[in-house]
Amino acid sequence: MTNRKSAYILSALLCTAIAQAAYGADVAIVISRDIAMYREAAASLEKALPAGAVATYIFASESKADVNETLRKIGQDNPKVLVAIGSKAAAESVRELPKTPMVYLMVVYPEQQGLLDLKNAYGVSWQPSAASLVQTIRLLLPNSKRIGMLSSLPKRVSEELLQECERAGLDLNIASIKDTSELAQGLRNLTGKMDVLWMGSDPAVANESSYNLMKTFSVQNKIPFLIPFHPPSGNRALAGISVTPALAGIAAQHLVEQLLAGKRPRQMLSFSRDIELTIDLINARSIDVAIPEEAKKAASKIFD
Repeated sequence: MTNRKSAYILSALLCTAIAQAAYGADVAIVISRDIAMYREAAASLEKALPAGAVATYIFASESKADVNETLRKIGQDNPKVLVAIGSKAAAESVRELPKTPMVYLMVVYPEQQGLLDLKNAYGVSWQPSAASLVQTIRLLLPNSKRIGMLSSLPKRVSEELLQECERAGLDLNIASIKDTSELAQGLRNLTGKMDVLWMGSDPAVANESSYNLMKTFSVQNKIPFLIPFHPPSGNRALAGISVTPALAGIAAQHLVEQLLAGKRPRQMLSFSRDIELTIDLINARSIDVAIPEEAKKAASKIFD
């Protein structure tokens, strides 16, 4: 019995040693700045990987000296895989450590940084896939037929969403804008052409002032407003259809594991398998929208 027990313990220790050897301390997480959502994503990834597998670094400030010092320390540690959380972490890591395979997440518009053109960088989109978005809109607002959206991005960025809408029998109407200053006119151009307004990930609308303007417009015109993040407290849209930092961290884990195993992910930009749906029934009542019970059951959180 004692020999069997000893053999079992030895086997368990050996398996642990092999797992640690596979990862070592070779996964370096670099965070753009110390804020809660970045920390949440990092914690989710750290929890998913074996103990001791990850070393986490945070830029002390945005100064070039602090950024370079952080990246110098990472370079000395020579990680097998680098995980960049936030746009600045991704951009600076690519510049300073171009040969290290990188997984990036919580980057609003990776196309703008040229990340999708790199052979050694793999991303997790910060918003839901086109298929997940359309499916959730159909669940949440089954009678809606027209989705409105503002965009300053090239048309190719929304091609997948256009295709998914066509498959689902929905019309996607996009009002082109150059920047935030044209937001109000863009909303006027969509008037009468949409049953629901989707915020999307465009840099021209992904800011507080744009959010407030779109939210006010939606309430005044009784148009459901959907956003790709958790609705802010006290000023909520009808619903948030989002990839939370924790879900993004889990999605990043799969890419990290592939790279550590010497495999290259099939896609340069991946999507989380899961999304979080949050619903504000107070907003729904204010715009006379009835939320189906099926949507309520699927929601992670309901405000009422």
